[in-house]
Amino acid sequence: MLANLKRAMAITTSLNRLTFSDAEEIRTLFSQLIGKTVDESALLIPPFSTAGGDEIRVGENVFINQNCTLL
Repeated sequence: MLANLKRAMAITTSLNRLTFSDAEEIRTLFSQLIGKTVDESALLIPPFSTAGGDEIRVGENVFINQNCTLL
């Protein structure tokens, strides 16, 4: 669990340095976080936080607004 938390914190720290216009890089990092490719129609606006990430699943046309925390 601790290793997964550290991995998630490293990825979300990088993700949260990005701006809204970096949508492709945000999707790339979010895909690494959840362990599955995120559809191009998905949109996440940083900052974002989670305690793990590998249990998160998203589909097409999902919108994750800024300051979202998934536990």
